[in-house]
Amino acid sequence: MLSQKWNIKVFLVIFMVMVLVSPVVTGQQEEGGFTKIIENARPSVVQIVVGEDNKGSGFIISSDGYILTAYHVVENAKEITVQMEDDQEYEAELVSYHGGADIALLDIDGKDFPTIKLASSEDAKLGSNVLALGYPAPGDSFTATKGLLSSLKEEQGRKTLQISSPVNPGNSGGPLLNSSGQVVGIVFAKADLGKYLQQYGTVPEGIGFAIPVEKATNYFNIDDRGKPHIERIEHYEENFTDPESGWPIVDGEIASKEYGDETYNITIKKKNYEVVALVPVPVSAKEFTFEVSAKSENEEGAYGIIFGYEDSDNMYEFIVTQHGYYGFNRKSHGNWSGRGKWNESTYVNEEGENTLKVEVTSGNNFTFFVNGHKVKYIMMEMGYQGGRVGLATWGFEKDFETQFHDLSLDVESRS
Repeated sequence: MLSQKWNIKVFLVIFMVMVLVSPVVTGQQEEGGFTKIIENARPSVVQIVVGEDNKGSGFIISSDGYILTAYHVVENAKEITVQMEDDQEYEAELVSYHGGADIALLDIDGKDFPTIKLASSEDAKLGSNVLALGYPAPGDSFTATKGLLSSLKEEQGRKTLQISSPVNPGNSGGPLLNSSGQVVGIVFAKADLGKYLQQYGTVPEGIGFAIPVEKATNYFNIDDRGKPHIERIEHYEENFTDPESGWPIVDGEIASKEYGDETYNITIKKKNYEVVALVPVPVSAKEFTFEVSAKSENEEGAYGIIFGYEDSDNMYEFIVTQHGYYGFNRKSHGNWSGRGKWNESTYVNEEGENTLKVEVTSGNNFTFFVNGHKVKYIMMEMGYQGGRVGLATWGFEKDFETQFHDLSLDVESRS
């Protein structure tokens, strides 16, 4: 009997030790697991540099150099530099993007790059541990922050993953990993602190957002090896029926951009102000035909086509007014240089819509059409290097609105 009591006591002591020790061991194992995940993923996480001051993060998904990031990191970039963990630098090409989803696909030359596997946000359950990796400011050093997947919600018009990991400038475009070390999201923003303060009277700590990675997987048609399958754009058309097509939708103090009844509407809320909207496909066209129809309900502004767009300070513009005039100008280093004054034309419809077309052909020759009639020809425009194309609206007075529809773009070559 004494032996049995002693055995029971020994068993209880051993059991209590196991109960007390096991959480500690589990925590150490989990910590060690995340440390290993970070070590494995770190070589694949890159810093993206645009200009002197704009920086973000990205991650390599294929051994031949395809990289995912957030589109706003590289938007309007003339040059994109990718810096690896070992400080090697590569010039990157913007291969494709979806502005509405805020995702972009880059490419760098090379092979045998380290990669991260993609999963799905469905593999990360609410309350599960996640890791946000990237190069946040200040310091530009690689960081890894652990948090929880706390919510699935709409933020800035998109379906997002809300995480309890702090997100700072420079984190955008970096990967959000699950506990298996696979990418479930692309970090894109931190909480709008002003909005939270206004709505709730307090500022939350450590809240960030990520785009579900399947947005990129589906849009760029990425296979199991991380290889995207992208068709190069030769023809693009838009009838403005799908707000998810990538054209920006905003409502600000200066201007608003929104979808209407098969139209894309730009309203200027500030006197003597211009707003542009770029075609949401990665075409840097040098030779092309671009056509769009538009109209306005009043005469206090102008609207039309921009092309050769490098940035907001360098572009070409062909516009008309409801007064019956058309104009062609170039903006260089922030200054408008006239390529001809306003010209009156009976081809401009003053009471309804106008269809504008720009043809740019080999030799930097420009031809401009209004409602099917050629109104201007420019031969051998010096300095033209190609660039993005898009739409422009000028408001000479406040609340000038343009309605665009039936857009068509054919690209003959790219630079």
